[in-house]
Amino acid sequence: MTRQPDGVTVYTGADKTCTDLITSDVKTTYTYDVVTNYKGQSSEAKTSNALQLGTYQGVPYTQNFDAANALDGWVITDNNSDGSTWELNGGRISYKYNTKNAADDWAFTPGIKLEAGNLYHLSFTAYNTSLDEAVAGYVGREATPAAMTTELIAPTVITYEPRMHYLRGSFKPTETGVYYFAVKACSPADMSTVYVDDVAVTVTPATAPGKPENLLVTPGERGALSATIAFNAPSKAINGSTLQSLDCCVVERDGTEIARVTDVTPGQTISVIDTEGVSQDTHTYKIYSIAGGVTGDFDTQSKYIGLDAPGPVRNLKATEDLSDPGTVVLTWDAPDTGQHGGYIDPAGLLYEVSVGYSSDEYGTSETTFRDKLDISGGQAYQGYSVYALNNAGSGRYVWKTVVAIAGAPYEAPLTESFAGVHMTYAPWLPEMAIGEIGEARWTPCDGSATQAGTQDGDGGVIAFSTSKLGVSSRIISPKIDISKMSKPQLSSWIYLTGKSDQVAQSGHQGLAPLHSRPHAL
Repeated sequence: MTRQPDGVTVYTGADKTCTDLITSDVKTTYTYDVVTNYKGQSSEAKTSNALQLGTYQGVPYTQNFDAANALDGWVITDNNSDGSTWELNGGRISYKYNTKNAADDWAFTPGIKLEAGNLYHLSFTAYNTSLDEAVAGYVGREATPAAMTTELIAPTVITYEPRMHYLRGSFKPTETGVYYFAVKACSPADMSTVYVDDVAVTVTPATAPGKPENLLVTPGERGALSATIAFNAPSKAINGSTLQSLDCCVVERDGTEIARVTDVTPGQTISVIDTEGVSQDTHTYKIYSIAGGVTGDFDTQSKYIGLDAPGPVRNLKATEDLSDPGTVVLTWDAPDTGQHGGYIDPAGLLYEVSVGYSSDEYGTSETTFRDKLDISGGQAYQGYSVYALNNAGSGRYVWKTVVAIAGAPYEAPLTESFAGVHMTYAPWLPEMAIGEIGEARWTPCDGSATQAGTQDGDGGVIAFSTSKLGVSSRIISPKIDISKMSKPQLSSWIYLTGKSDQVAQSGHQGLAPLHSRPHAL
């Protein structure tokens, strides 16, 4: 009779029953294979039913959430008691947003036995459906939020692009015992859904080599498809003892070994040049050492290799050419880096300028553009978007936008009351300060929807609203000539409906503020 999964023979004899004493407290599912022998002939093995014993998990521990009972032994805590929390969802766990409350929801692993001095690693993958989410990782002695005193993975924003995020944190316990690891959802309120999969707790023994030191990955110059990986071999083991020797140091690119340095001593400076099969992309280099056949801790670094697609243009401005009324002049500076932090050649860039909401785009190799507006009816405004492109790709999705007003200014003093839900002086332009276009808006209205009414009874106000916390927008007046005023002042009536709303008002000549008065409720 052989016990599985450890393959230990627990009984040989003629009896039909036997007793097996399990001494390990590690939670394990056991089965027994029974083979009958007669006159030198053996039967096929017959396997018993499965029996799970033990009080805690061993290491390595993994959970891919594929089984229907994957959360058995886990503790799910809705710490803010709002009904939104982690749940099993198609081979992963997911947290779905709450419209009012930020996430404070925990998924705790079963208890796992850790040995003092070893280095343990919590890792998992996370991704979202659309909006940015946030997750974190912790460890503690109990499966409660209050016991999660050690942060392994700081709250990390899970963006939609790149699609999959691999998160990892390490922990070296000072006491042997049972510990609990946790994944925490900490997204803002009213977001979307965050998914977590492939939770793992692994170990690097205390006597194994520590991680390599002074790791630096340097991409090839001027977009060359190569990289130099420089580091020092570890001089210390995980437990802090001095390493006497190393078998080798291993360098991997994106999970594939590209170099194994065997003639190496602890602390030695090593440089590896990677040129074979390097593509124009972001690559992750992983470096670790082996001593006495035991693999040590590792370090990683990701860099974009090759020519990168251009990042956003810088210092985009739009001003009216006063010598040619109605003509708007756009100026900008070339991007100083690629979209992934890689190399770009500023001299080799082209630019696309999009005017207003039309689909027309104008290409240029210059960093300036002129546009003639029709100001026959007074002041006119126009919005512009500018992005760069090169042989590696387009900056369309990191474009910069700017709005310009042209035409003769209105003469101060003047008052805009939005009477009757109309603008006496136009145009008034909305502009996002924090957040994306569409997440906040300004709307002329009669004030009844917000119960604010109007202080002067003329049936007109302009209202600010937002679909997301933490965003802000400004509303910009038309051009106003204050040159004949000795002490120009800007004033307004403001009605705040939200307890955390804030508003500030300022006057600008170009970019220089003339007057500012903040208000908060």
